[in-house]
Amino acid sequence: MADEPKRAKPARASSGRTPAHLQLPYLRIVGATILVAWLMTATVVLAGTGRAPIDPGQAAAEPSVTPPAEPAAPTDSQAPSAPVTAPKPAPTPAPKPTPAPAPTPAPKPAPTPSPEPSRGGDRQPLAGRSVVVDPGHGTAGSGASGFGSDEATNVLAIANRVRSLLTQAGAKVYMTRTGMYFPGNAAGQLAVRTSIANKAGADIFVSLHNNFYDQSNQVRGAMTFYSTGNGHTADNRGLASAIQSSLVASTGLQNRGLQTADFYVIRNSSLSASVLVEVGFLSNRDDALALKDDDFRAKAADGIAEGIVDYLSR
Repeated sequence: MADEPKRAKPARASSGRTPAHLQLPYLRIVGATILVAWLMTATVVLAGTGRAPIDPGQAAAEPSVTPPAEPAAPTDSQAPSAPVTAPKPAPTPAPKPTPAPAPTPAPKPAPTPSPEPSRGGDRQPLAGRSVVVDPGHGTAGSGASGFGSDEATNVLAIANRVRSLLTQAGAKVYMTRTGMYFPGNAAGQLAVRTSIANKAGADIFVSLHNNFYDQSNQVRGAMTFYSTGNGHTADNRGLASAIQSSLVASTGLQNRGLQTADFYVIRNSSLSASVLVEVGFLSNRDDALALKDDDFRAKAADGIAEGIVDYLSR
C-alpha cells in the first residue's frame, strides 16, 4: 500500500473563499500595490516641499525605520523634590530722569542813575535869579490878630518856607526880617524894607500879610495887590496873577482875585515887579484858625513859591 501512487482528490465545490495556498501571494501583491501608491503619494508631497523624491526600489528594499519615541514627561512621582521656580522677569530699567530746564535768570533792573548835581535848568529853574521876601510887620501883636492867630507870626513862618523852596530852585533870596522884630525901627520900617529890596537889585519883591475886615467876619479868602504907580504895572500884574492862582490852588482858600493899591512897599519898589499878598482874613474864624496850623502854612508857602517860579520861568 505504501508503493501505491497517490490519487488526486476530487475538487471541492467553490465556496467563494480564496484557497489557503493562494492567500499569501495575494497579500503580497496587495501590499506591494499599497506600498507603491504610498510612495507615489509621498513623492508628490515631497516634491512640493523641495525634498528629494523617494526611490520606490530603495524604499522597498530598505525597511522603514520608526524614529524612537520621545521620552515621556516625568510623572509627579518622578519629578524632583525641589520646587520649580518660575523664571524672574528681567528687571525693567528705570527711565532716566529728564533734567529740569535751567532757570531763566530774572532780568536785572536797569540801574537808576544817580541824581546829577544841581546846575540850573529844570533842577534849578531860578538859577541866577534873585527875590526879596518881606514878612510884614515885626513883633507879636504889631499886625492884625483874631481868634488867637497873629499876623506877624503867621507870615514869618510862611516866608521862611518860601525862602527855603526858592533857594532849592536856585534863586538868591533876601529877607527883610528873619525873626520877630521890625527891620530898622517901627517908625521907619517901611522905608527900610524897600531900601533892602532896591539895594539888592533883585528881580522881584513879594510882601506877605494877613488881611482883616472889621465890618464882617464872613469875609474870607486870599487876594493879591499890585501897584500901578511905579512904572511896572504890566509886570506887577503878571506876578500877582501867577502867585494868586497857585496860592488858591494849593490852599483851597476862597479866591478874592487881584486888586490894585499904592501901598508904600510896592509903590516905592524900583524892582521890575512888586506885589503884596494877603493870605486869608484873621477876622474870619476859619481862615484865622487855619493860619495857625503848620500844614496850612506849608501849603500857603508852596503855592506862593510855585507862583514865583512860574513867573520867573517865563
